[in-house]
Amino acid sequence: MAGSDDGKLYLWTKKGGKLVNVLSCDQNVVNCCRPHPFDPVVAVSGIDSDIKLLMPTAKHALPLENVEKIITQNQREDQFGGMSHAIP
Repeated sequence: MAGSDDGKLYLWTKKGGKLVNVLSCDQNVVNCCRPHPFDPVVAVSGIDSDIKLLMPTAKHALPLENVEKIITQNQREDQFGGMSHAIP
């Protein structure tokens, strides 16, 4: 599990490292993410003072849409120090 500068939380399988979910958590960045020790709850926070609690509510997992595009964009931003966006 890892937070990202794109405001998303990325979840992988522990064995094998397969990406299983991408959750939008913040409008800016997700700096910190901590799982509950035994309940299916994750606490996330960013640069604001809000702490968000995430827990499963869907009966079935949603498909990972545009995940390759998101990963490629994040890699590009990381390569260029997060400055790949045009500044007006």
